[in-house]
Amino acid sequence: MGTDAKRPSEVLAGQVKYWRERRHLTAQQLADRVSDIGGKLDRVAIAKIETNSRGVSLDETVQLAYALTVPPPLLFLPLGSEDAVAIVPNVVIHPHLAWKWVVGEEGPATSDRLGIRLDESYDALLRVREHERLWAAQEAMQGAGTDLRMAERSGNPERMQRAKEAHADALGGLAHALDSMIKAGLRPPGLPKEWVTDLKATGIIDHPEELRFLSDSKPKGADGGER
Repeated sequence: MGTDAKRPSEVLAGQVKYWRERRHLTAQQLADRVSDIGGKLDRVAIAKIETNSRGVSLDETVQLAYALTVPPPLLFLPLGSEDAVAIVPNVVIHPHLAWKWVVGEEGPATSDRLGIRLDESYDALLRVREHERLWAAQEAMQGAGTDLRMAERSGNPERMQRAKEAHADALGGLAHALDSMIKAGLRPPGLPKEWVTDLKATGIIDHPEELRFLSDSKPKGADGGER
């Protein structure tokens, strides 16, 4: 890979402009979006960011990503537009490899694509894996809950029995994911009230005292947002 690979800050300058224009926004309109979410980047600041004549803080990077409706890493990784990025001064790698590190799929790598400090990487990635396991369990619970409600409306005894068994299996999977997360020393997120009630009532979770529920009882997506 060439030594002229851009640094993340240089990538960000071009990516902010690219996504702003792709969203058909003027610099002022983007500034207005940032202002709407409590940021303080005005039109002049955005123009300077796009020419890489102004630094950008982490908070501002996240604000820009939110305002542009893109995952934050897309603002500093040239995914799909470059073959290399100088992710740190002495390491030049393909943007996709950098992406895997940034989103927690893999640990950091050298320019030769070799993993480094694998024990430390595993320790950090464990946190990501525990949350991924929980997200999958939550999605299964949502699907099982929907199937159970539809089966109850159908009035078909056999369908209702299958749905109840599937719901019980999903609840068991959720309990396992939560116990694993708690055992790893991580704080589980709030859950729909009926899920917490069922988990405690069935006694299938080892640490019911660690459970919290969301402010309303409507089942939500794995990230806490309604789906």
